[in-house]
Amino acid sequence: GRVDLKGGIVEKVYEGKNTSDKTLKIKKIATSCMCTKAKVVVGEISTQFFGMEGHGGINPGVNLEIPSGGSAKVVVNFDPAAHGPSGVGPFDRSIYLTFSDPVGIKELKFKGVVSYN
Repeated sequence: GRVDLKGGIVEKVYEGKNTSDKTLKIKKIATSCMCTKAKVVVGEISTQFFGMEGHGGINPGVNLEIPSGGSAKVVVNFDPAAHGPSGVGPFDRSIYLTFSDPVGIKELKFKGVVSYN
């Protein structure tokens, strides 16, 4: 949606459910941009917030399991002012969840428009 440049950090929570018959194992969390941070919450267990990798930094691994039939929340913080006034306009960001079992990366995307409200 539309986000005010000076409105502060916007938080959005996405919920998902493990519909497989196996435990899903998350090993890494990263985002596509420095303006976005994400964490995963399973029950009472929460990771720290992770951001974009690069510029010499690599996010540490996590070891978080989502049991069969269980659910998880992905909490995303987006800072519309992170890019300054040049960041006004449409944006398209991603959160990458790396799994070891089953092996692969799942991408959660969101988009909107940063504006002067």
